[in-house]
Amino acid sequence: MAQRAEWERLNAAASIDDEAVRHQHSILSLLERSHDELKWAHDPDLVHAHIQAIDAQKIAVLSVCLAAGFLLSILSCALYGNWWPLLVVATYALAPAPNAIFGQYVSADPLADASSSVADFGRFLTAVLVVSGFGLPVVLAHAEIITSTAMTMSIVGGVLVYGTIIAYSTLFRETQDF
Repeated sequence: MAQRAEWERLNAAASIDDEAVRHQHSILSLLERSHDELKWAHDPDLVHAHIQAIDAQKIAVLSVCLAAGFLLSILSCALYGNWWPLLVVATYALAPAPNAIFGQYVSADPLADASSSVADFGRFLTAVLVVSGFGLPVVLAHAEIITSTAMTMSIVGGVLVYGTIIAYSTLFRETQDF
């Protein structure tokens, strides 16, 4: 009986030691892993590759959203056999054009209060095209040229397309050094 108690005591002590050793190994592996993860932060090539991978993921998500927006717009036409909502796609394509054309007349000085009337006209045309992209399906549905479901699909597609354009310009805007 005494031998059995001694054996159980030694077995319990060994299991405590084994658990302590496993705990030490897990701490060491965490420290080694965090050291390896920190190593890449000091290597410019690895940092550049990591940034490129993140940019590729952003572009992939944006392209899926853009494709879904165009798909909804085209389906709003094809499912109901009425191609009038396709006019909204023209506003998607034309909306960024005035800002691209008249954007060169914006002052390079961020502290300048003066605004070019030509740049303001470009912003106005862009706003007209964006609002017409949302308003045209509503007017067509009110006139009962398209169904309300086609209107909803066209508006949701417009939100996805315009949201993708805005997100792209926000995410990939290059910072200017002053």
